[in-house]
Amino acid sequence: MIKLHYLLYFMSASALVFPFIIWILAVCQSKVVPIFPYISDVGTVPPGASLFSLMMNVIGFMLLMLAKIRYDIIKLSIAHKDIIDGDNLVAIKRWSRWSLISGCITSGSAVMIGNFRSAEMFLVQSVHCMVAATLFMGSIIDMAMQSKVAYLMSDKRTGRYRFILTIVNLFVNSVSGLTGLISLIQYYPEILENANRMAWDSSKPGYIPHVISALFEWFIAFIWCPYVLTYARDFKQYSLSKTLIVYKDVNQNETTVAYNSKNDI
Repeated sequence: MIKLHYLLYFMSASALVFPFIIWILAVCQSKVVPIFPYISDVGTVPPGASLFSLMMNVIGFMLLMLAKIRYDIIKLSIAHKDIIDGDNLVAIKRWSRWSLISGCITSGSAVMIGNFRSAEMFLVQSVHCMVAATLFMGSIIDMAMQSKVAYLMSDKRTGRYRFILTIVNLFVNSVSGLTGLISLIQYYPEILENANRMAWDSSKPGYIPHVISALFEWFIAFIWCPYVLTYARDFKQYSLSKTLIVYKDVNQNETTVAYNSKNDI
């Protein structure tokens, strides 16, 4: 039996620790300028490249688990709350379904970022940038929808907290995207070469907006930590221990399903 809130702690710790490990490896190998490179740029050369792919694949899998588990928890919660009126009940179901979809999209985007790294050919770099934008925008939409769900379920404190994180996330993404675009224009086309981007220092064009963009990208990664932990209180009530056994008697063509799902997901 595994308490579900441990998953949240592991996700938050991974988002905090993994980028710094990859950054330290890249700096020790003298592969990047130490002052705030993009997270994906520090994961372009071995062994950091392998760790970056592993990190994004693990995080993508955990995001998928988070989306599905919280969806199931919301269904269980509203089933035992008679105080929710009919209109709110319909809205909660609708927003939670859309949030499940956004969670699956962000999960898939994280996995694709890890496997389409920015050090590859131009086409792969383009895919990397597109799925990164999808991940960042998906995180904003997901936070907004889960803020709405919390409000509808009368958890206004959590709803306000998630809404604040949504606004902060939107601001940070906007600054990172805008300054990143400015640095791209100022350093184009040299920026397309991975070696130039990794050695981007103050003597090269677009350095200041690049540093600002990269710094805010790191903030984007860290914003997920307090957001994920907003589910800890609800997740503590559940354990991951559902057992499903299916037995099929070939001779008698009978199927027996047995499981124990009390307070479990």
